[in-house]
Amino acid sequence: MKLLWITVPIVLSVQLCMFAGASGAEETDTVTEVELGVMSVVEERESTPYSRSIISEEEIETSNPADAGDMLKKLPGISAKRTGLLGLDPVMRGFREDQLNVLIDGTKVWGACPGRMDPPTSQIGVDEIEAIEVIRGPFSVRHGAGTLGGVINLVTKQPRHYEQLEVHGKLSAGYDNVAQGKKGSFSLYGGDKPWDFRLSISGRDYDDYDSAENTVPDSSFEDVGYSAKIGAAPADNHRLDLAVSGADGRDIHYPARLMDSEKHDSFLSNLKYSWQGDNSQGDNSQGDNSQGDKSLSFTASLYYNTAQHTMNNDDRDSAALMEMETENQSDTYGGKLESVFEPNSKNSLAAGIDYYNLVRDADRTRVMKMGVMRTTMEDKPWNNASIFDWGAYAEYKRMLLPQLELVLGGRLDLVEADSDVPNDTFLNLVGEDDLEQAETNLSGNIGLVYGLTKNIDLTAAMGRGVRTADANERYSFFFPSSKYFDDYDYLGNPGLDPEQSLEFDVGCEAGFDRASVGFSLFYSRVKDYITGEIDSELIPKTVGALGVKRYVNVDAALMGFELEGSLKITDRLSLRGDLSYTEGENRDSDTYLPQVPPFEGNAAARYDYGKWGSWTEISGRFVSRQDKIDPGFGESETPGFSTFDIMLGVTPFDNCTLMVGADNIFDKSYSEHLNGNDVSTGDKLLEPGRNFFAKATWEF
Repeated sequence: MKLLWITVPIVLSVQLCMFAGASGAEETDTVTEVELGVMSVVEERESTPYSRSIISEEEIETSNPADAGDMLKKLPGISAKRTGLLGLDPVMRGFREDQLNVLIDGTKVWGACPGRMDPPTSQIGVDEIEAIEVIRGPFSVRHGAGTLGGVINLVTKQPRHYEQLEVHGKLSAGYDNVAQGKKGSFSLYGGDKPWDFRLSISGRDYDDYDSAENTVPDSSFEDVGYSAKIGAAPADNHRLDLAVSGADGRDIHYPARLMDSEKHDSFLSNLKYSWQGDNSQGDNSQGDNSQGDKSLSFTASLYYNTAQHTMNNDDRDSAALMEMETENQSDTYGGKLESVFEPNSKNSLAAGIDYYNLVRDADRTRVMKMGVMRTTMEDKPWNNASIFDWGAYAEYKRMLLPQLELVLGGRLDLVEADSDVPNDTFLNLVGEDDLEQAETNLSGNIGLVYGLTKNIDLTAAMGRGVRTADANERYSFFFPSSKYFDDYDYLGNPGLDPEQSLEFDVGCEAGFDRASVGFSLFYSRVKDYITGEIDSELIPKTVGALGVKRYVNVDAALMGFELEGSLKITDRLSLRGDLSYTEGENRDSDTYLPQVPPFEGNAAARYDYGKWGSWTEISGRFVSRQDKIDPGFGESETPGFSTFDIMLGVTPFDNCTLMVGADNIFDKSYSEHLNGNDVSTGDKLLEPGRNFFAKATWEF
């Protein structure tokens, strides 16, 4: 059977490549342009040795996602874990949470909640995102430490450069009937040489959402987001940018959690300086036509990101027996220095250093009610748990042959982890000597891109990624796991070894005038994979918990593939689709890894009418049954399903766009395999039912 998931996608990709070649009568280069703030990156057809995707601003604005995690589900190989209407936590190729390196504008971001009600992807409003960069696998040394399963970089909208004074604005409003949700945003941007700015504010107010069967209780929320950015070019080739942003959430309910978020406040700040050196003609004394202009650039940045999160069960029936409240805080300080040198068109070298210091703290109060008696218990799930990481890296690219490019990357991280003692009980269980840990972690990658023809690239990459254990895994004190929905308390293990992934990727990318196809096959062997193991000698402290698990290291493996393609049938009609599959194995217990999504696919057809900028898109999502599960982590089999959506857009006049649509047209009742269990029913949390939505945008 394991040969099946290897053979089928290879055969399909070969057939699609042949079909794409037939469809692309004119062999022209496919050009991809991703505009990131004041920068514009224009590349000939993607030529990376690993699997990489870009979600553009246009794709985001012509969708209706709840947050960035919801938007990422549109990419092959990425699913999301739902515990409420928002805060969807992405899962990539079976890797999740801190196994993914999630960044906002290149800065490290963590939520404050030990239960990940506030994953990093929820720390910035989707209206503020200009592009999302995704790198699958441990193939980037430049994006910071901890890249085990991949990189997700949310690039926010930046100020634009203006030669003379200009001021512009953008206003948008939307409505989702599935939760009587109202949302709106306003931004003001402009500038005058040499400075520019961007200001924005947004807000949402949603009631409990409707599934196809019923209204899901405890799923409403309110939030407000804001950002302020200012940039200046004090001299030629110099640039200075300051950005601050934040999100304030109130009464955010999570039907798949025991508690809700009374309030959530986050604040992100980033100061960045960049310099682009003057180009100078390279040495061409030996008549080497490959020698071009030398290029040198330098960037330096400092950032501070913080989140505060208060959760309780005040709105739950369980409060009649026990009141629970936890106050959490997460603070991240970091910085980066990087220079990039391109001596000629054949070579480039990027090198730099970076660091981050993460400090997390939490206070938990539980009041047991027994008639008129009240017993108060206080403890700390985390107690000033800190992780400090200094990193140095280099990435070298060289054209070995006109058709063959080599990419080499290496990274060294020095890690220190420590925590104040939560209490004597924790100290007795783990040992005082184990609280403070130090690691020296080496990671790197090598990749090749071979231009088989002008339109087809073959790729191969091998990468080693290392991730240090997080605060939950090291220092949690009888707290439910955010990874699993298994009704166990978890005890941290400060002496955990870091996870180490050795991954192999091979792929093919083809781009023609009217068609494109991409295929990637991967195998990842993970040494010291972190999971939970029952300790029958420990007694749980959470009411209703089945027992206690300790975090431990095991050996694991993940494997799978992604296949995607697009076809422009006519100038107005286009098709796109993808397939993805991942399978995970705990090699120590010879069981499946839990929380791995099943085989799934997406397909869409879009028609552009050519008048008033109008278009229609119909899409479908197809997910198979998941029976590769581990019941020891609260998993049960989930049935397959298919859903269909429709969207229509129009530009009735300049700078004004209108969009309407319906998600889950046939009001299908279904649950994603990764969803948490609805506390009120004990069953998998149902996805939203049929949702009619509308969105209007006006720029001036």
